[in-house]
Amino acid sequence: MEKNKELYGGYGHEPGGLPWKNIISFVLCIILASFTLWGALYSDYTFKTLLFVISVIAFLQALLQLFYVQARQ
Repeated sequence: MEKNKELYGGYGHEPGGLPWKNIISFVLCIILASFTLWGALYSDYTFKTLLFVISVIAFLQALLQLFYVQARQ
């Protein structure tokens, strides 16, 4: 049991379970990327507005990944 805790680090799942935190962060990244793609392809906003929105979403994704990596260490 102790070896399993060392191996998995106790982060997000128990041995034999699903890594829920990994799945949630992956789904959030996919949702943010889909929103960005939809905005770029199907909206009537100006280029400047789209660039701003895409930059904000990219920043949010970077923060999401940053907190994920920090939590694992």
